[in-house]
Amino acid sequence: MQILAYEALRLALITRRYSLGLPRMAVDAISGLQDGYTAKIECGAKRLSPLSLSCLLGALGLELLVVPNTMKHLPNKTGERIDAEPARSAFEKLRERYRAMGRRSGEARRAMSCRGGPSGRGGT
Repeated sequence: MQILAYEALRLALITRRYSLGLPRMAVDAISGLQDGYTAKIECGAKRLSPLSLSCLLGALGLELLVVPNTMKHLPNKTGERIDAEPARSAFEKLRERYRAMGRRSGEARRAMSCRGGPSGRGGT
């Protein structure tokens, strides 16, 4: 199943819990989350954090698979499709900037090791 928005993820978790026949409190107990947490997620009172998502996925026997998005249009919060090109070009610029930073920091590390440390003397 491909999930493109938070609301769809929330509904997929609810559907899975129903298909397993588990009450919310059982999912809380299995996942190790505090009592009532699943109910808060399901009704929208709380949003999933990376930790709670991991715990809920494990309790429901699900796993998360992240794949590159090849769609030309991405959904927004309401599910409408929006043009993905501006987001992709911004991502490419950001990725290139981080690559350049990595090269510079790598060069700095090599220079430091050649001089023998930050003081320029042979040791620490």
